[in-house]
Amino acid sequence: MKIDLLERRETDPAVIPKAALAQGELLGYEKLEVYIQPLSAVVLPGRMTALELLRAAEGLWEVSRTLLEILEDACGPCEECQDACPMAAYNGGPLVRVEPSALEEAGISPQQKLCCVGDPTCGAVHVMPSEYRHDLSDVPQRSLIWLKNAGLCMDQLNDYLMEETVLYGDDA
Repeated sequence: MKIDLLERRETDPAVIPKAALAQGELLGYEKLEVYIQPLSAVVLPGRMTALELLRAAEGLWEVSRTLLEILEDACGPCEECQDACPMAAYNGGPLVRVEPSALEEAGISPQQKLCCVGDPTCGAVHVMPSEYRHDLSDVPQRSLIWLKNAGLCMDQLNDYLMEETVLYGDDA
């Protein structure tokens, strides 16, 4: 069940309808706890048996699996790349690396994402601040390993990250 908890005034509390709590088998518990994570919130009973812990973990795994399937469907497998996937060997860290002293000399913050542009007239590659905010370097290492092992096209994922493409929701 999906419910919009934010269809209220800012000062009104977010309320989970009893029907939603019943569907999640959360009625009848003495205490419920809310775990807030980036871009998600999870409601769990305040006390759980081993079986209840396992059932809750299974439910969370189902949500994770659904979200990752959306990524898989959007990115497609790496085998569909025209040439060898330029991101197949990526293992984390900045996509473009430049010595901090050179960045300082150019007046570029060390935290700034960088991009390269080739200049065939002089046979040089120019490094400059990127116009995008996100790329593969923002993906946590554990997620990056999982996505690569799942065979996702990392180049397509990087494009989605750089373009901030909406892949989930009404306007996806």
